[in-house]
Amino acid sequence: MKAVSVVLRAAVALWFGLGPGSADALGAEPLTALARPDLAASSLDDLKGGGVALSLGLSQPVPYRVFTLNAPPRLVVDFREVDWRGSDPAALTGSARVRSVRAGAIRPGWSRLVLELSAPMALVSAEMPRDPATGRARLALQLAPTDTGASGPERPPAQTALWGLPEPEKLAPPPRRHDGSRALRVVIDPGHGGIDPG
Repeated sequence: MKAVSVVLRAAVALWFGLGPGSADALGAEPLTALARPDLAASSLDDLKGGGVALSLGLSQPVPYRVFTLNAPPRLVVDFREVDWRGSDPAALTGSARVRSVRAGAIRPGWSRLVLELSAPMALVSAEMPRDPATGRARLALQLAPTDTGASGPERPPAQTALWGLPEPEKLAPPPRRHDGSRALRVVIDPGHGGIDPG
């Protein structure tokens, strides 16, 4: 059984172009599609003029969305998906304008980072450049002070296609047979021959 595991790891390594010597590394760390935060490569700093800069190191780029909320003023970043297990986002210190930092899963496939701010702020810039050599990413956000009424919406923005599936559409009942005995059925039987044998 162990020999089969070694062969599988080597095959996966070769398939992804990692080279034969990478099979041992694959066995040491499970394959995952989740990004992981690198807090040692992250920072949270105060800017001149009352703003805040967040630089968050990630193991890989992921889709994300950013928005602000009031009462209390907060910056919210939703990721698809960053695995925060084993990481303490409260370790992101260095800004006197951020009261607290917390993060965790919010729904299947999505996680959230929340910065509670000492005063209302508006998002000035957001980007996630990827290092082509390592594949790692960095989320870079900048905030600037703003009036209380202009700091952001009272609720999150509308859902997007990345956020989740849309609500199911209400459909009319299926048409009935001419004699009214039962609903009409349509049967589809795809996949015979060709490149998709079913």
